[in-house]
Amino acid sequence: MKRAVLYARVSSDMQKKEGTVESQVVELRKQILKDGNILVKEYVDEGYEGPRLDRPGLEMMRQDLKKDVFETIYFLAADRIAREVTLQTIIIEEIIKNNKQLIINGKDYIKNPENTFSLQVLGAVAQLERAKIAERVGRGKALKLSKGYHPGRGWNIFGYNYVHKKPETESATLEINEREAKIVRLIFEIYANSKEGMHMITRMLEDQGHLTKTGKKLWRVGIIKNMLRNHAYIGMMYFNKLETITEYANPFYGIKVTSKKIRRRDKSQWVGVKVPAIVSKEIFNKVQDKIDYYRKKYRNPRIPQLLSNLMRCGCCGGSCYAYRRYYVDKRSKPHKVYHRASYKCNWTVRILQHSIKSKLRKCDNNEIKTSIIEEKVFKLFENIVVKPELLKENMDIFKTGGKTEQNKLQRQLKKLDSAIKNMSASKKRVLELYAEGNIGRADYSKKNMEYDSELARLATEKVELVKQIPLLHKPVVIDMSIAHYCDEVRSRIRQCKDFETYRQFFLDYIDHVVYYKNLVELHAYVPIKSATQNEDEVETKIEYKIITEIEWAERFANYHKKTNGSRISVMDFNSLVGESKRRMRDVPLFSKEKLTQ
Repeated sequence: MKRAVLYARVSSDMQKKEGTVESQVVELRKQILKDGNILVKEYVDEGYEGPRLDRPGLEMMRQDLKKDVFETIYFLAADRIAREVTLQTIIIEEIIKNNKQLIINGKDYIKNPENTFSLQVLGAVAQLERAKIAERVGRGKALKLSKGYHPGRGWNIFGYNYVHKKPETESATLEINEREAKIVRLIFEIYANSKEGMHMITRMLEDQGHLTKTGKKLWRVGIIKNMLRNHAYIGMMYFNKLETITEYANPFYGIKVTSKKIRRRDKSQWVGVKVPAIVSKEIFNKVQDKIDYYRKKYRNPRIPQLLSNLMRCGCCGGSCYAYRRYYVDKRSKPHKVYHRASYKCNWTVRILQHSIKSKLRKCDNNEIKTSIIEEKVFKLFENIVVKPELLKENMDIFKTGGKTEQNKLQRQLKKLDSAIKNMSASKKRVLELYAEGNIGRADYSKKNMEYDSELARLATEKVELVKQIPLLHKPVVIDMSIAHYCDEVRSRIRQCKDFETYRQFFLDYIDHVVYYKNLVELHAYVPIKSATQNEDEVETKIEYKIITEIEWAERFANYHKKTNGSRISVMDFNSLVGESKRRMRDVPLFSKEKLTQ
């Protein structure tokens, strides 16, 4: 016995007067009674045409689909849903996706072989249609570009105004914005004819009060670099420069997941469209030569440290980067060569591209030597994490009785509910636009499938979170998981021998490390798994946070480390640096013997 509802509709006022809708309701009530179900609600639309989706009864039924109002819905015929096949498919898909039983003319829609075949055909046709639409759109775009037409959307290029297509013009165009064009010419002149770099240009623009194309006061080096590389300023705007490459999962070649990569096409495949020029080709080529020169000039190679991508700044909350540097102390005779590797907050460097007048808050966090903080973090694992009693002292769940972790899960659930609500509202809005004729069928199908996919993902994530809440109230399971985690960490510590093993250990067991002046916070998670055999395995995680302090004497002791303990002349410096760079990856930053002392 299931809770059932019915839907009936008549399209004209004449049918409404003749009581046609009453005959539909009577027949559907008989079908519900015959199947042994309970009628809990009736949805009726009188005098509404089939091509419309904005019907009061239908709208209320679609809202109740997402609630626990009924389990089965009855229709007398498929054309009572809608006369157009497309609209029928929309409503039927919504009913099926919300796990409701659909009865049309007394037959179960899903169990009917003809309808099952129809669903499979509709899915295949929709997939084929999406591929054909994408191919046609790409072909049409390429044809327009080959004729010199601009694509039918705006391009926010500094120095130009986008003029939309008009009845008397064949395509949209770009016209020069003289106020912005003066700034563009100034940027090219300064960079091409002076020793100033991009940081100086951003500070100059902020000092003079110039705004970006989007109206922001702050300029970035990335914006300037893109402008200096843009061929549109010499009269040729290029399209078709990038392509998306799909790399499918293949365990045989070590590819675990399917991913998409964007790469630049060969210049012969670019398609150019003429636009008004702002700068001359001579100054543009001079700028390109300067950029290429500095790009090819020697720079320290990017070499990951043990805590790279794991360090966070405790002052501004930003990420930290690691650098290695060699320098010469010319005050001593003969000269000394020193090597320094440290972690530093990104904002201390990024703020240099902005003017003092911007009044941005500076980060006052100090840099920290890599060997000092890496050794500290590793000792935390050796001295605390491997011991369950000490580890529990750093877990909030044992201090608050599990309320902290449960509150985190509840906040995540609330956030998911809000995301689902917003996504459903967006989906409803797209459907209204399609019903009103403001968007085409292809656009509607594409957006509808995107929303359905995202809603399914959010619903699955919500179910997994709900399963995790009871697990936090099982002390035995938590204790067993912590003991297993400590044993696993102890075993992995014994396997740490070189840079790669240390690095992988930190990546596997650390969420992030927060550093502020002399304080270090290690943030990580203990996985908690259900130990019962009768239930499906449920997994959650509990955070622990360990705080330690770096002594000032330890911080500044031997900060400048001699290279091989030798003294060399300046003439030998380049050869020594080159040799050290080649060996840099093969030498651990600190040895295991030193850590265990």
